[in-house]
Amino acid sequence: MNIFFPGERRQVLSSVRKIAVGVTGVLLMSSAIASSAMGGGTEPYETTVAQKTVTQKTVAQETTDQKTVAQQKEAQQKEVQQPANKKQDIHQAFTRELAKRLKSLQSVTGKFTQRLLSKEGELLQSSEGNFALQQPSQFRWHTLAPFEQVLMSDGDTLWLYDPDLEQVTVKKITPQNDQTPMRLISGDQKALTDNYLVSQLITMESFPVKRRYELVPTGASEYSAISVTFAGDQLIEMSALDASSNTTEFAFSDMNTAAKLNDEDFHFTIPKGTDVFHEDAP
Repeated sequence: MNIFFPGERRQVLSSVRKIAVGVTGVLLMSSAIASSAMGGGTEPYETTVAQKTVTQKTVAQETTDQKTVAQQKEAQQKEVQQPANKKQDIHQAFTRELAKRLKSLQSVTGKFTQRLLSKEGELLQSSEGNFALQQPSQFRWHTLAPFEQVLMSDGDTLWLYDPDLEQVTVKKITPQNDQTPMRLISGDQKALTDNYLVSQLITMESFPVKRRYELVPTGASEYSAISVTFAGDQLIEMSALDASSNTTEFAFSDMNTAAKLNDEDFHFTIPKGTDVFHEDAP
């Protein structure tokens, strides 16, 4: 048992109070430090946590948006590719269909009327005559009115004969200069498939149904567009738009699709006294 004198007891109590005050001060300081470390109290700490949560959600949303944009771009690219491939398939189907119809014109004779129209639709010239076609690639185009003229090919050589002028122009046929619509309908299937993009317009109101095939050259050509029209299986019309925007229209009649023809019918014999001009291939 410890015995304190009055003076000593006061000193002990004073020391105890100082220790208590010191401990309390340390606790208060520790609490303040902890509070400061957490953002100044409970409320700022909760706010900071909320802000971090929002930031995380924003980052996640941005990532999702980026994925969505990438997916949309990929889908758009597929949409662009699919129609292009689909259109190509359609053009190829029309090309095969037209080639099949033209192939049926193995040996044909008939009559034609021809009109040349300006860009504005003004009639510049008209003519008429008869024609003969024999596949592959042979034709005779004999204009009778208003002036006689003969355009003929045996598949290798092209002759243009003008009786009034007593002259004939001779040209060797090459892929570069072989661009006449007559050559096309005379059965040159390779020229059709290699050089044209084919589409089709159907007129259902007429009987038999009319099918017009539009041919657009895929390379250099003196014609920017050619159309060939059938009524049922019968070739009835053809037109060609040239580089000057003039249109040449042909209408066919009295067609005989079982004509008896031979190669000599498409080889031109130059009359005596005729001037001959040879055009070299480009």
